[in-house]
Amino acid sequence: MAGCAVVLVLLALAALAWPSSRAGRRLRRLAGVPARHRLRRPKSDGLLVMLGVVGGWMLLGIGGAVAAALVGVALCYRRRLRARQKGQLAELEELSEAVAGLVAELATGAHPVTAAEQAAREAPSAAAETLRLIATASRLGGESDVGPFQLRQAWHLTARHGVPLVTTLSAVAQDLAHRARFSRAVQARLAGPQVSAALLSGLPAVGLALGQATGARPFDALATTLLGQAALTLGALLTAVGLIWTTRITTRAVPTQARSA
Repeated sequence: MAGCAVVLVLLALAALAWPSSRAGRRLRRLAGVPARHRLRRPKSDGLLVMLGVVGGWMLLGIGGAVAAALVGVALCYRRRLRARQKGQLAELEELSEAVAGLVAELATGAHPVTAAEQAAREAPSAAAETLRLIATASRLGGESDVGPFQLRQAWHLTARHGVPLVTTLSAVAQDLAHRARFSRAVQARLAGPQVSAALLSGLPAVGLALGQATGARPFDALATTLLGQAALTLGALLTAVGLIWTTRITTRAVPTQARSA
């Protein structure tokens, strides 16, 4: 039974820590699969946490179940926050490419509305929607209040002061591209601290495993004594808090959005 519990816990933790595939999204985009037709994996965080809870209960009793729940929730939070950061950074890069395409269309002499519509056809879904809304507002003679601050200001300068739109949008495209490159660079520099934090969070489990392997039998003390159950719960709580805290610090340090005001 103990072996099955260990397997359940390890499988749940491995599934929670499994990285999302960004390469798959790129391949689907190159293949021309529309975003609305892409299949997404069902959210299974709750199921994985339940597997961990069952394994923890079978291995270490009530305290093990509580500890597995705490760590599982922290890992789910970590994965969702990092996935949201990757999604926002991908949208920033897509918007940068879409604006660059719009500038290329304007450079050929196309009307701004026509250029925005043509660029929207070739852009990913989120950036395409922004360009379509801007084109619609321009066709109706108004100013769009959607999209990042830079795009709105570019259209405002052109409509109110006659500044060439290709000039302002070229500056916007360069700014967005710089922001995307800077965000990628910051994310790469923070990869080391993120891995270090994850390894430090797993050290208590490694210590318990080594103790069990050398015959100290710490699992028996944790599972059969009140003090052991309390220590297990407290240790899991501190580990979960540490994971959430370090994840929030490292993700907030990466700028993933264009200016909104």
